[in-house]
Order: sequence, then structure tokens, then C-alpha cells
Amino acid sequence: QKIITIPAAMQGLSNPVPRVHHPDWLHKKMLEKNDTLKQRRINELFSAAPKPKPTESSTVEESEEPTTASVRDIEDIGSQAPIFKIPTQPVARTNKRKRDDTPTAPTQSMIATSWRDLLGPPPPMGETEEELQVWLAYQKKKWAWQAERRAFRASMGKKMRSEPEKTASRPSGTLGSFIKKTQHTLLNTPWQIIQGPVQVCRST
Repeated sequence: QKIITIPAAMQGLSNPVPRVHHPDWLHKKMLEKNDTLKQRRINELFSAAPKPKPTESSTVEESEEPTTASVRDIEDIGSQAPIFKIPTQPVARTNKRKRDDTPTAPTQSMIATSWRDLLGPPPPMGETEEELQVWLAYQKKKWAWQAERRAFRASMGKKMRSEPEKTASRPSGTLGSFIKKTQHTLLNTPWQIIQGPVQVCRST
């Protein structure tokens, strides 16, 4: 029974020995196995796929893949002439932010100490539309000069803040660099004034 009938029933075959009846648990097992409405286990639905074996053509292509650009003369095609290899050159990239941070050269409007020196005295507002347009055009020029002046001062201040960092990173071996560094420290470092109690010495 264990050697013939039960293995045959588990494989879906008819009972080869009719005089030996199947046990009750085997009937139940076969009903569960052949039940189409029963939910199957996930390990019965999926199986591990075999790993693909590498072919010889792909191995040869990977080994013969050039790292540099190969150039052959048109007259040397078909011959055993050597192939000239041109190494690939790195692409140079520029930094736009570094160009934008550099202060522009001072123009005539930046050199002027005040907008009156550049534009002259302001015109009166007036009462007519033409006088109002003249006054408004003058004010727009003044506002543009003030905005340009603020941008120039901001760029110069950024340059002055970055210069001490550059000088600090370089070795200060000369006397001139030491004096400049000392002057910059005195101008930009907050002073802390300490005052002690005054003692009056009386001579006897």
C-alpha cells in the first residue's frame, strides 16, 4: 500500500491494486488537491527562474569595448596598420555664479557722490502734464542711480569680506601683509573696552 497504491494516487493515477482500498485520509487529501476553488499557496504559484548563462558573444564584446576613441585612416582599411587612439578630452565647464559675484567696474554714475552731482537740481513738480512727466523722468533716473549705487556697495562689501579669508589662507611672510591684516582686524573687529576702578594714591 505505501509502495504502490498511495504513490499512484498522489500522482493522479487509478488504483493499480483494486483489492487494496485507499485509506480515508488519502481520499481527503486527493479531494483537497483536486479542488479548483481552494486558494493555492504563494510558493505553489511561483518558482525560482534559472539564471541566464553568459554567452561568448557578449563576453567578447565587453572585453573588446574600447575606452578611447579609435580612428583608422581610410587608406589603411583592410590592412594591418595600427589604429591611432585619441584619448577623450574632459569638457571644460564655467561657473556662472563665480562670474556674477565679481563686482563690475565702477561707472561714472557710481563715482558720483550724490544724485545731485550726476543729474543736477531736481525740476519742480509743476501743475501741467508736461512738467509732471519731466519731474517723473528725473525721479526715475534718481531711483535707478540709487539702486545701482546700492548694488555696487553690496558687491564691494562682499569683495572686502572675501579678501581677508584669502589673505588668511596664504602665508603672511611679508611685513606689508602683516600690516594690512592688522589694519583690517582693527577696523572690523568689535572693541571691548574694559575699565577698572580708579584708585587715587595719596602721598603722605
